[in-house]
Amino acid sequence: MENTLEAVLAPHEKPATVPDPAPRIEAVDGLRGFAALIVLVFHIYGNSRAPDLRIWHGVNLLRPLHDGWAGVNLFLVLSGFCLYWPFVTKPDRRLQVRAYAVRRSWRILPTYYCSLAFIGLLALVWPGLHEGTNSAFPKGALDATLHLFLLHSLTPETIRSWNEVTWSLGLEWTWYMAFPFALLLYRRVGANVGFLCLAAITVVYRTAVYVHFYPDPLSTPQNDAWRNFVLGRVFEFGAGMWVAWQVRNTTVPPLLLRWIPALVILLLAVAHGATPVPTFLPVRDMLYGTASALLLWAATCSTDNVVRQVFSARWLCWIGLFSYTLYLFHLPVVIGLTALLKHFGLSGLGLFFTLLACGAPVIGLCWLIFHVVERPFLNVKPSTVKKVLA
Repeated sequence: MENTLEAVLAPHEKPATVPDPAPRIEAVDGLRGFAALIVLVFHIYGNSRAPDLRIWHGVNLLRPLHDGWAGVNLFLVLSGFCLYWPFVTKPDRRLQVRAYAVRRSWRILPTYYCSLAFIGLLALVWPGLHEGTNSAFPKGALDATLHLFLLHSLTPETIRSWNEVTWSLGLEWTWYMAFPFALLLYRRVGANVGFLCLAAITVVYRTAVYVHFYPDPLSTPQNDAWRNFVLGRVFEFGAGMWVAWQVRNTTVPPLLLRWIPALVILLLAVAHGATPVPTFLPVRDMLYGTASALLLWAATCSTDNVVRQVFSARWLCWIGLFSYTLYLFHLPVVIGLTALLKHFGLSGLGLFFTLLACGAPVIGLCWLIFHVVERPFLNVKPSTVKKVLA
């Protein structure tokens, strides 16, 4: 299988030499940091029981925070961009499947396993943590096995267990398996047609699932497992790949570049307003994914613009460097802090703003964890990993 894919994906017969690293774009780190902050605030809001802050005519200023999960849409678009970026900067680059699998595993698994151990240990020393999460431990042998192989997002019983946020890592893992075929598709038919094919897969899959189950109601875990299967999310991954191709091969039309911030805001407003639409249907995910893709396109294009300047800010890029650790470790800390603050009688808006004020220390703690857990693995060259695993 590996040799077949490598042969098909290599556009030239001549064996490829080791390519130079793809050029790094600062704004990508900034967008990672931004997405991680969105998810952090979303979980702070959710653990505060989503309080209202109403002003004139009963408008709830905090209502948009209900959609903070859309930070994951941005992460998925960024994933598609980053995986495809080396292949658009070096069009003759071969996908060496074994080396690719080793790099992806080395990049995400050690920190992921540490996060599972961390939340279990924290629950042992901080009993209140277990009360605010689905489970701080695996529910059984099957749950533990699926988590260890990053397949837990495939079943309703395990998609939200142990460390709840890792459901998206299970989705990411299946995307890594699908990426070689997406790369083949884009090389065979072009980025534009390839993206339309992936979008069609998402629409057909999600609509078929909706029609199959309608009108029977489904619980949230069942909904999550079907909705977040890789076929239901390839639109966002494909959008990121499409942006990578556009950034490398085209120039953003000046008129579009000028209006991208307004278009992003409009798409976000429409997606938020489409809350009554069943989540099985891909409407809201595709709207948030499109907004994320436009934001990424403006932030990474060669033309200087306000979006690129904002997401190239040093503090956002700094958070982006350890956004993976922040994403994996923030929730158990927030849940523990929530239990502690509730013990002192805080609730509602008071609890929300206090937790929000604790956001900076949470980020600082995750930065320290990054240096202990994630950074040592980043400093190891992939060639060394291949030798160890050979």
